[in-house]
Amino acid sequence: MANTTQQFYEQLQTASAAVERLQAELAAFQTAAARPRLSASRGATLSGNLSENFDAELNKIEAALAAAAMAIPSLQQAAPEQGIKTGDLVNRFRSLVDNIQRNARSPQREGEAGATLQNLEVEMKGFITLQQNEARITTPTLTRTTDPGLLSTIRLAFTAIPVVRFSSVETDEPLIQ
Repeated sequence: MANTTQQFYEQLQTASAAVERLQAELAAFQTAAARPRLSASRGATLSGNLSENFDAELNKIEAALAAAAMAIPSLQQAAPEQGIKTGDLVNRFRSLVDNIQRNARSPQREGEAGATLQNLEVEMKGFITLQQNEARITTPTLTRTTDPGLLSTIRLAFTAIPVVRFSSVETDEPLIQ
């Protein structure tokens, strides 16, 4: 996998370098062609050189991109299945509910009514895998066909609960007598 990734990267670097050379050569041609006293023979020579170099560099770009494209299927197959940690998934939905609640408590404009979300139920299908001693949820991908009957159904239910905060009022009298 690392070797294929390295080859893919090198092919893209080769194509990128060829594009940069073409851009530099085109800029030099435009500078030379913009001179007020460019003879016809000099202009033809510059144009011919640009055309030859352009064709050669274009062939290099095409070859590099074709080689990179050949590596894509093997990279897709060799890519490790990345699952999301169950704790991370729960925390993301929890932060979603928290943000909605926070926005409801502090309306953006004066006179605006706040709205809140009381319940959120999520249902998803995926594989439950164990990676590095952590449970992860791996969803199907476009490159791997999966029988829906083999997938686990994961249901998450979130409910907003009120948080009561006491104000810190200082009194001289003890609270308990």
